[in-house]
Amino acid sequence: MSARILAKYFSRNKKPFVIAIVLLLLVDALQLAIPLVVKRVVDSLRTGTIGASAISGVGSMSSMSSMSSMSSMSEPLLLWSGLAIVAIGFLLFALRVVWRILLSSQAYRIVRDLREQFYHKLLQQPYEFFTKWEIGDLMARATNDMSAVRMLFSFAIVSAVDTVFLGTAALLFMMVLNPKLTMIAVLPLPLLVIVVFSFETRIHKTFQKVQEKYSELTSFVQESFSGIFVVKAFRDEEKRRDTFADMNEGYVHENLKLAKLNALFDPMLLLIIALSNVLVFWFGGRDVLRGRFSLGELIAFVSYLETLAWPVMAVGFSVSMYQRGIASLKRIEEISELPVPRRLEGGVRARVRAANEPCSISIRNLVFGYEGKDPLFRNLNFEVSAGKTVGVLGKIGSGKSTLARIL
Repeated sequence: MSARILAKYFSRNKKPFVIAIVLLLLVDALQLAIPLVVKRVVDSLRTGTIGASAISGVGSMSSMSSMSSMSSMSEPLLLWSGLAIVAIGFLLFALRVVWRILLSSQAYRIVRDLREQFYHKLLQQPYEFFTKWEIGDLMARATNDMSAVRMLFSFAIVSAVDTVFLGTAALLFMMVLNPKLTMIAVLPLPLLVIVVFSFETRIHKTFQKVQEKYSELTSFVQESFSGIFVVKAFRDEEKRRDTFADMNEGYVHENLKLAKLNALFDPMLLLIIALSNVLVFWFGGRDVLRGRFSLGELIAFVSYLETLAWPVMAVGFSVSMYQRGIASLKRIEEISELPVPRRLEGGVRARVRAANEPCSISIRNLVFGYEGKDPLFRNLNFEVSAGKTVGVLGKIGSGKSTLARIL
């Protein structure tokens, strides 16, 4: 079901999404190239220093000429390596700008189309639809749910691609550099996955409560202002104000719970990643001192480890945003995919009249009822002449308010 919904929207906007994903893969590939350049520079400098030191034992003149030769050999390497990193940086900047513009613009276009379809479908619905659905709930679907869908078609795609491609590639580079150290480095990462998924579950549930509180608050405010004359007539302002304060406090409480979870979540991730770095520096540093592992390889290894940390963390983000986005998309489509209601024969007939022309109302064969209930009115006929005042009497639930709303 979820895959079918996503495929429907991707198929409508296939070209921009494909281009953006290709550019994102190029960005990831260029990111993986930078540690290799740094490794080459560090190893070359270290080799040059050792060579000069070894030669220095022969004689001062020989040592000076060797050091000068090493320096002249390393300067072009430093220059070209620096230029290569700068060029990669500029290329990363350009590609990131392009793919972000493509993904963001497509996400906004999808949300724009969804919002237009949503609004158009609401206009097509009969009166009884709005007696069954709360306005606040509809507004929440048109605002907060639309934002979740936008994140689904933008940031969630980035997280998913990075998780699969960047994570796999970084792990392979680490294995090529040092398989043993890779096994040691990834020991804390399962703990990272557990923390991400456990926190994301709690964050997701709290986020759902925040959405529900927001929907309730919006509905209450809308009802208060739409019925402000009733509120004033019954002097209900104080009670309404207290109720609003309680609901607002509940909304703030759920938001604070979400903020506390996020505040605890990020430091825990950094702590686990730091633990992995400590293991790498301890065991990798010993191998460097013993000559089993070069300093440049250790620096490149640490860079790939830091690169790997983001895809592992992004697993939780991707799953969470996917769940939120799909849930919101289903809520929106619950309205957007409603069938067009059948129009009754006859309907309202009106004509344009002059400003000073008297107006009369004529009702012929009116039939109306709420969904799942017997009709309130069946073949109702009456006429109100211009300038006349009519009173409608009846017991509670007989349809007085409904008739007024129909008119």
